[in-house]
Amino acid sequence: MLKHIRNPDLRLRTIYPRSAPDHTGHAVAFFPNDMLGLPIGVNSDSSSLLSIPRRCHTCRASRIGWRFSSRWDAIATERLRRTKPRQQACNVESAMLDFILCPSIAVMRHSVSQTDQQSRNQLMKKVLQLGINGAAGRMGQRVIALASVDKELNVTAGYEWSASDRLGYDVGELSGAGALGVILTAEIGKPVDVVIDFSTPEGCMNILDQCAARSIPLVVATTGLTLAHRTRVAQAAQTIPILMAPSMSLAVNIAMKLVADSARALKNHSTGVDVEIVERHHRFKQDAPSGTALKFGEIVAQIMGQEKQVHGREGQTGERQRNEIGYHALRVGDNVGEHTIVFGMLGETLEVTVRGQSRDSYAAGSLTAAKYLATKTAGLYTMADALGL
Repeated sequence: MLKHIRNPDLRLRTIYPRSAPDHTGHAVAFFPNDMLGLPIGVNSDSSSLLSIPRRCHTCRASRIGWRFSSRWDAIATERLRRTKPRQQACNVESAMLDFILCPSIAVMRHSVSQTDQQSRNQLMKKVLQLGINGAAGRMGQRVIALASVDKELNVTAGYEWSASDRLGYDVGELSGAGALGVILTAEIGKPVDVVIDFSTPEGCMNILDQCAARSIPLVVATTGLTLAHRTRVAQAAQTIPILMAPSMSLAVNIAMKLVADSARALKNHSTGVDVEIVERHHRFKQDAPSGTALKFGEIVAQIMGQEKQVHGREGQTGERQRNEIGYHALRVGDNVGEHTIVFGMLGETLEVTVRGQSRDSYAAGSLTAAKYLATKTAGLYTMADALGL
């Protein structure tokens, strides 16, 4: 006997056998957003969304997904014929999908229009085919290393500037991940679903043109872009989806939200507030202050109204002006990134500090951004969009 359970978060109705109360159901819903491939669990006593084990207690299947749907459909059809559960229509906007459960449960297949079917087929790829620009660089190598062990991604291509002495090398060997059979090239060759750019401003503009010409989504993680560069990115975003952010780090993006909240709270402080931003990076970084530091300053200025930027101080500078934000850039050792935003008042000080211990925090964030962007329409997105902040 089957029990109908309504999941209010997805606005779907699924079926679950009462005979297996200790069995956590697995399902994969394919959405046109960052929930792509998210496992959804519903137990027999509640309609709430549950976190579930990665392995099914009954069938021991560790990955439930569309690639098994043809085999499961036959099993599900037989069970549906015996049980004849009441069918319910899917009313999730633009998210026509198959709700696939493990073989010991049943399946509900939702009818879709031809347009929706084409859209769903695009989303239901086994993995995203990923290209990395700047693949021989420090960040590009970490992106490749993390992506190579991500089951939702396949490293398909790596790109570098045309004069690079590493063209022709296996990108996996360059990154320390082991041979991947992917050769470093100067231009996009194999079809890819999304490209991550960790390069230079010039390299970024080169890959931007290539992605725009081929309608490929692009994650722009390169810093040091000028106003002219950012204008070109915005123009390209009219035809392809682009996510551009000064930092791919989760912690940095949360810190940006905290800084915005602090600026709003202190905007009208009676004694005034002095804002200074101190950033540290490794000796090899080529731009100063960092793009992340400038973004922190931009957030503060938009809220508090400062109009002047001061980069360091020397000599007889006179009394500090209220309408300025001070920037201080340190370049030391192998520091991967550290930012402190200082709100100085008379009698007290508030500081927001965020530190990166490993480049992997930025690389992992770029992979999150790529997964988010791959299913989006043309437009300019930020990490706040990808992270839901």
